[in-house]
Amino acid sequence: MTGRRHQASRSRIFRSGVLAGALAALGLIGCDVSDRDTDQPIVATVGSSSISKESFDRLSDLSRHTRPFDSSGDEFDLPTPRDILAELVKEVLLIQELETRGLSADGGKSPRDVLAADLGRGLDPTTADLERWFEANKLRFSRKAQLRFLNVTLPLENEHKAGDTSTGNFFALCEAADSAAAGTLQWGDIGWLQTGHAPWWPRTQWTPAAVGTTRLIDWPDGRRHLTRAMHFRPPAQFLFEQVVNHCRRGITTEAVQAEIRRILLRRAQGTSIVIVDETLDFELDPVSIVRTEPGPALETLDPALGDATTMVRIAGGAFTTGSTDAEIDERVRICRQYVEPALGEGSCARWNYEDEIQRRVTVESFFMDRTEVSWEDYQVFVEATRHRPLPEFWSGEPSFPVAHVSMEDAQSYCRWRGKRLPTAYEWEFAARGVEGRRYPWGNDSPDGTRANFCDINCPKPWHNFDHDDGFAGPAPIGSFPAGATPEGLLDMGGNLREWTATIEGEKADVKGGGFFNAIDDLIAADVRRNRLEVRDPTVGFRCVRDPQAHEPSGGQ
Repeated sequence: MTGRRHQASRSRIFRSGVLAGALAALGLIGCDVSDRDTDQPIVATVGSSSISKESFDRLSDLSRHTRPFDSSGDEFDLPTPRDILAELVKEVLLIQELETRGLSADGGKSPRDVLAADLGRGLDPTTADLERWFEANKLRFSRKAQLRFLNVTLPLENEHKAGDTSTGNFFALCEAADSAAAGTLQWGDIGWLQTGHAPWWPRTQWTPAAVGTTRLIDWPDGRRHLTRAMHFRPPAQFLFEQVVNHCRRGITTEAVQAEIRRILLRRAQGTSIVIVDETLDFELDPVSIVRTEPGPALETLDPALGDATTMVRIAGGAFTTGSTDAEIDERVRICRQYVEPALGEGSCARWNYEDEIQRRVTVESFFMDRTEVSWEDYQVFVEATRHRPLPEFWSGEPSFPVAHVSMEDAQSYCRWRGKRLPTAYEWEFAARGVEGRRYPWGNDSPDGTRANFCDINCPKPWHNFDHDDGFAGPAPIGSFPAGATPEGLLDMGGNLREWTATIEGEKADVKGGGFFNAIDDLIAADVRRNRLEVRDPTVGFRCVRDPQAHEPSGGQ
């Protein structure tokens, strides 16, 4: 895991707006990226343009600079030559686009910023567009109860006074700490935190009632710190009228990102990259380079890139959601056989399953990811957008489904791919089909060939000792082709539960059954509800998108 994490971080500085400004400031744009007839040694040709050795070396040097504001002491992971050249290739393609439009990146501006400004001028979303965007992004405009903290290290000569943590003494000690640091200590607001455990004190619970109180903490470094909860900010759900300008910026930014990616894709498909420098022992595919850009999935921009491994078309229709009486009876029977011996009598009462109310529902056509989102694909998203990384303790593998993601994380990934999370109805319809299958693969009961569930390898007390699916934890994506739906969706029953976009209060519906779930939980109608902020090792997701004017050629 460590090696992969370092590899991911190498290219992170190249996946941000900071790089473009740095390139322009160092004269790497519009100067060293030039036509083929340059007298300078070149590293590669990109169509009719070339990338000079000087520009490549100067960007390599830039990447070796220490990261600002980094006091962790960790060795800085350098980007690879492939990362550097890939970013320069994108800059060349953008310069070529500017020339076609009669524009130039003068005055220290990057070609990306110039192009974004030109594209943004023609965008004027209607009120209806803004309202739809607001509804789809309501989580962005909600705020939980939060606290702000002050923290200060006590000077050694004042530690004997730390027993008195009254308000007056707190500020006296803070003044002493500030004086001891000779004006170099900057203590104060260290950020808004949601109510609950402050991250550096696992056993200290802060609540709104704690505002104005002071805590004395012994930190691992042996020093004593005073920390105080200073301000409380109540929860809020903002109205459309309050955030309409934010919505306008958001929808415009997404549209511009999508158009820049479309432009890069079009140019990449018609461009060849030839690496001239013999010291660079690799090849570059222009389309693969564009895949690192934020924005809609390339398959939605160019249907020719779609294939049967990407998304499946689910034709709309009507179906009955929720468990039938017969399905509830089967769940109770299976539960009593395998779960009740572990959890005790009464744990499999029929009423536990009767909340899956039956109703007739109609869904429109949509495309759904054939598989759960992989750890590898999610890491590309984190690098490209600087989204918060996965927890350090979780050692994912590239071919495994990503987990430890909250609903907001899942939504952000899907938006970046030009998609969205499925609703609970869409997810269940994809699993059941119009014929109302009991399980994603049909009506036959689960076994170790069709799904990854809590089998004989599972450490939970409700494990199923009659089946062996080969995994005690999650399995690589697509390990159970026998459990695919007739349409070709994989792992809809088992492996990981999956987030949906259906929210009720502060919880969202989670579907699909997982590797720690009992065998009866794999039924398509099963639904659980997780708090929106939960990052669970057993919950992942897949994305859907609405039909476009052009559909991927691999659609079913």
